[in-house]
Amino acid sequence: MKVVIVGAGISGLTAAAYMHQLGHEVEVFETREQLGGNCADRSVEDQTRLHIYGPHILHTSCEKVWDFLGQFTVFNDYEHRVLADTALGRIPIPFNRVSEAKVGKLTDDEVRDLLFVDYSEKMWGRPWDMLPDVIKCRVPKRRDNRDCRYFTDPHQGMPMAGFEEMFNRMADGCTLHLNAGLHCWRSASYDLLIYTGLVDEFYNFTHGRLRYKTLDIVTRQKTPGEEFQAAVINQCNRNTYTRKADHSYWHSADGYKSLGLVTLEHPRDWEGGGDIPYYPIPFGADQEMADKYATLNNKGDIVFLGRLATYKYLNIDMAVLQALESLEQFA
Repeated sequence: MKVVIVGAGISGLTAAAYMHQLGHEVEVFETREQLGGNCADRSVEDQTRLHIYGPHILHTSCEKVWDFLGQFTVFNDYEHRVLADTALGRIPIPFNRVSEAKVGKLTDDEVRDLLFVDYSEKMWGRPWDMLPDVIKCRVPKRRDNRDCRYFTDPHQGMPMAGFEEMFNRMADGCTLHLNAGLHCWRSASYDLLIYTGLVDEFYNFTHGRLRYKTLDIVTRQKTPGEEFQAAVINQCNRNTYTRKADHSYWHSADGYKSLGLVTLEHPRDWEGGGDIPYYPIPFGADQEMADKYATLNNKGDIVFLGRLATYKYLNIDMAVLQALESLEQFA
């Protein structure tokens, strides 16, 4: 079977690797110059792996996902920890007994106001009261222990040689078109089309244009004396950016002693053009429009995968699992 895949992010590459393993002929079209979509990384001068489009962390409780990706890389033992700059100082999140020891006992409402309101309003550009539970309840507000890991999944880690190598191995054996024109794939013949791009664009905006959030990412060198103590520091305050990350932590528990690269993320509404659509807006009129688009696919030779094509907020493991489960029918 001839399989054409539109997009070489984590969803498209999972589909490519899986279908190639099944013995199908796979052709991949990607508009960017590298594989991996928003998960792409590259090596910089001090051998730090810079996550080009902001930090992407693999964590999962799904053995199927862990075993599948483990075919293409060896993971280190990185466990993600996040600190928060707040009105009461810098504390670990989710709020736990270590946090409490630093700032005192807080009620659930006080934890919410300290850690979530400002951050979420910056991220989504909407007042807290207008945000739905799908956003408000995405991460736990507190833990009754001293576990400062951001995730508690049994499987966590970074590809030891970086995402770049893992993605290259996933694409091995497939025909790749990098820097492809936006619509080049439309002239390709196929028995099965796997589409990971904008769903509204696929249907020529029949029901209108969906909206997204994007990030302006500022990359700079860590300044002398700038302390992190964790890879990521959320800005739970009125600073214009939501988080900053020291990328030297991905492969060193304490970060490199030399000055590494730091990224700051400034969220804003996606405006198309050269903007990268990072996050769907999974509520309100946009979700209603996305649901209408979802009803249009009644063809057995087209599969939609990933954040953009299914208009869902998906972590790496969720995107991989979605792809594997959606394509099992072709095994």
